[in-house]
Amino acid sequence: MEAVQFEQIDELRKLIHEHNLKHIWLEGLTESRMSDFEELIKQTKAIENENLPEANAELSKVRELLATLESDSPEAAAAREVEARLVALVQEQRERRLRIGAAGLLYMKGELERIMPLEDEAAFAKANPVTSEGKVVFDDAANDERQDAIAKRIIDAREPVSLIVLGGGHQLSDNFKRSSRTNVQYERIELPAWKTLMEQYGR
Repeated sequence: MEAVQFEQIDELRKLIHEHNLKHIWLEGLTESRMSDFEELIKQTKAIENENLPEANAELSKVRELLATLESDSPEAAAAREVEARLVALVQEQRERRLRIGAAGLLYMKGELERIMPLEDEAAFAKANPVTSEGKVVFDDAANDERQDAIAKRIIDAREPVSLIVLGGGHQLSDNFKRSSRTNVQYERIELPAWKTLMEQYGR
């Protein structure tokens, strides 16, 4: 997934500069979820700047030390415990970076002024495939309503160019065609790294 994210960052950065964009619309975000997303960005940035460099430096030192110790010695056991804690910290940060996504990382770095919530609250909740019993049931009609709401949200923004980030399973051509505005040009970009990942999973 990191390869996909790196490629997304490069493509988004190119489009941001090409169209002088100040924000990106992001799938999965509603107005009510924005504060949680902003807090996650804040945490990720703080760890990235304050904790991660030190953790990586300490991890290198511990691994250098381990290379000099007898594997069954008490010192090696203690060093491996420290190594495990540092690896966990680094991995947690990698997961945070994946959670905030490519657009979130660009926002975190100051390359965007803000992230815009793409989702309509009601339509997003209705299309949620996870039932109250914990089962996963996809509702095509509800998902289409959700995509209609996304298209409407973009149209109502009346921007010359809107850049939105959606999962590869979304195709909004029909949703924009059903809108009241006929002068909307919709272009979908699918990145090579994403295609490769889907092929690996047989999709």
